[in-house]
Amino acid sequence: MRKNIEKFVTGEELDSMNLIQIKITCANQALESFPNNLPKEYVGEYTKACIESLTQYKYLENDLWRNLRKNYDVAEEIFLDLESGQFYYDEVEYNKVQFSLKKL
Repeated sequence: MRKNIEKFVTGEELDSMNLIQIKITCANQALESFPNNLPKEYVGEYTKACIESLTQYKYLENDLWRNLRKNYDVAEEIFLDLESGQFYYDEVEYNKVQFSLKKL
């Protein structure tokens, strides 16, 4: 269950996150599905290129998240609706965090 908060990213930030997510998906798909006609001597290079691409895109994703958390003052356990640009918590996770904080 979602718990929306009243903070939204800009259109540019949302476009950046969506583009990064598409690139991560493509890199994962490329890594999981080798072309059938790929010569064996190129399998290592193909795999390396896929892993390097995925690593770069994950770095960009982490960097964008770091900036979003800082700029919007949101917690680590936050999610972003990739259509509306609104931040939200997973209510189950949110309640776990709140319970943990109460124990302190």
